[in-house]
Amino acid sequence: MLDRNKKKQKDFVRNLNKEITVSDEILLTYVDEIFAEKYRRSSYNLLIKAKRNERSVKAYYNFLNAFEFYKNGEDSYSNICCISVDLAKDLLKPKKK
Repeated sequence: MLDRNKKKQKDFVRNLNKEITVSDEILLTYVDEIFAEKYRRSSYNLLIKAKRNERSVKAYYNFLNAFEFYKNGEDSYSNICCISVDLAKDLLKPKKK
């Protein structure tokens, strides 16, 4: 049973980390659909920065892949969209020495 859970977790992470890109205009429509108005601009800007940053690009992929699951009826993936933006914010901070 433990091996099955590990496999399921690995598949979950692999699905979220799949490399995917969309135009900035499409990204904006995704952000508008997920976030309340007061969070849209900052979330969009963080995702654009994450898209262009090697260290944080996985957070961008996580957002897009989670949004695809959300669009296909997996409502709980909207939470992962929000967490992905938080992750992008953390990964965009300069590393502490």
